[in-house]
Amino acid sequence: MSRFWLLYKVPGQCRVAVLVCAASVSIISMAGCGRNTPGHIHVQKAMTWQCAPESDSPQFPEAQAVRLRFVEDPRYYDVISGRGLCDRLKRSSKDAVMVEFDVWGNASGMVGYLEVALDGEMIKNVGGFGSSNATESGGTHPLARLFK
Repeated sequence: MSRFWLLYKVPGQCRVAVLVCAASVSIISMAGCGRNTPGHIHVQKAMTWQCAPESDSPQFPEAQAVRLRFVEDPRYYDVISGRGLCDRLKRSSKDAVMVEFDVWGNASGMVGYLEVALDGEMIKNVGGFGSSNATESGGTHPLARLFK
């Protein structure tokens, strides 16, 4: 017997509406229940920093690039840009800062992340360069461990 046997009792014009409604309910109910539903985690990590003027871009004169290395695993580092970022970190006189991340992923692992703030102060995005790198292969990215 067909799953849609009730549709035979529905008048012709309404059949399409009932079918679309049933399909929509199925999709909506499956969207929130799957193991691959993305999740966001906000986390802070200690990172050392150094200005990265080689990554500054003339197209974005306000953006200053900074290289951030994870204290827990210095093989992994990011280069981020923000308004006056290098100058701000120089004024702090700190060797390391707390970086707040918005990290997203699912049961398969980390999908991506974004640096949101340094020592509680929002990063002001004005364009510029950004990247994520490792000095050697192997191992697990410090933020990927959140989804294991």
